[in-house]
Amino acid sequence: MLNKRILLQYHYIPIYKFKIFKDKHYGANANKFYNTTISLPIYYSLKKKEHNYIIHNIKNFFNR
Repeated sequence: MLNKRILLQYHYIPIYKFKIFKDKHYGANANKFYNTTISLPIYYSLKKKEHNYIIHNIKNFFNR
């Protein structure tokens, strides 16, 4: 996606990854979710053309 200039982000970062909590709150499910989930670009000024571009490239990625 980066080559297509589509910026993905982590949706949820487990609380134990923050320095302030110093590994006190660890959960296997939180870690699995963190390692397998992304957020697609979504924001108010996202244009229909950009939306379609993102969808097109995601479909191409999974249809390889």
